[in-house]
Amino acid sequence: MQFPFPYLYNFIYQYVRKITASQIFNGQKWLTEQAILLENDGTIVDIIPTNDAGLDIEEYNGILSPGFINAHCHVELSHMKNEIPPHTGLVGFIEQILKRRDFLSQEEQSKYHTEALQLMWDNGIVAVGDICNGTSSIIPKLQSPLMFHHFLEVSGWVPAGAPLRMEKIKELQTSFAEHFNHKHISITPHAPYSVSSRLWKELKNTFADQIISIHNQETVPENELFQYGTGAFIDFYNRLNLINSEFKPSGITSFQSVAPYLQHAKQVILVHNTEISETDLLLIQQLNREISVNFFACICIAANLYIENKVPPIPLLQEAGIPICLGTDSLASNTELNVLHEIQLIHEQFPSISWEQTLQWATWNGAQALGMADQFGKLEKGRKPGICLIDPSSYSVQKLA
Repeated sequence: MQFPFPYLYNFIYQYVRKITASQIFNGQKWLTEQAILLENDGTIVDIIPTNDAGLDIEEYNGILSPGFINAHCHVELSHMKNEIPPHTGLVGFIEQILKRRDFLSQEEQSKYHTEALQLMWDNGIVAVGDICNGTSSIIPKLQSPLMFHHFLEVSGWVPAGAPLRMEKIKELQTSFAEHFNHKHISITPHAPYSVSSRLWKELKNTFADQIISIHNQETVPENELFQYGTGAFIDFYNRLNLINSEFKPSGITSFQSVAPYLQHAKQVILVHNTEISETDLLLIQQLNREISVNFFACICIAANLYIENKVPPIPLLQEAGIPICLGTDSLASNTELNVLHEIQLIHEQFPSISWEQTLQWATWNGAQALGMADQFGKLEKGRKPGICLIDPSSYSVQKLA
């Protein structure tokens, strides 16, 4: 009901900023004829009918949305933009990363980290799930307005190296804990194909009450390794002299092979999922139901196209009811760090997927996946979620708060 004395509203709200747009998406649904009232720092004072908001309302054409959540990124690889050509396939891509990632000093790499973080902020991103293998990103992150969940990544295919890998990752955990809230620091496995069973046994003890992120089924050879013990990863290991005599093919997919370890976590973000199957999704549903592990599927479609020139089966994930969030991966595997560009590519590849769906993935679902739903992902009174103005015709974004 409209307030009977609008001039009183003008008085009450004279010190707040008022914005509205032709469309407003609050993270979960569309709002109709509403105005968002903001403090100077971007905190939402209230969301009320436009007719009750009084004068001096900023009116925009486009979609108002909460700030975006980049649920999967490798800030540490920001110095590798244009270093690896597209369509190498995942195994070829990994080989190039191993050869080239340290061609700059840590100090030089940090400059690229700073530029990447600013780029994400300018593109409407407010929070990032970042994969960390070292400390080079710490100072740039401390100087950035972005929020982070730091996934401290562990890999090691040679079983004998497991104790040293765990020692090193705990040292990295200590370094991050000196600067960031421990709630948003997780020790996390790289991928099924890069973690030995001995290392998995060590890692699972760190998963309790944690959010973990794992690269999952990004390429056909990953499943081929576990199902048959053959393929491009075997050749890759041999070239690098990585001997894992304890490995035996399980006869099932990579996800099914490592799922018993993942069930120790509170929440799991499965990243990429290009080759995920209906059988894998049935197992995820079973784990959700029986032991209450929350699984999210993080889609990084630009990176999938860049590396393998394939896209994940998003409709299959939707049908299975797996919550989807979005990531950009790295500048080594993407031309930009822009969640809205990821949405554009999804719409191009899957025209039936709506703005309502993709915006929820980019905001509310991403905030839930990173354990930040109390702060981000939704336009709601008392929150400071960041506010983006989206032009849906050009897929451009402007930060309003």
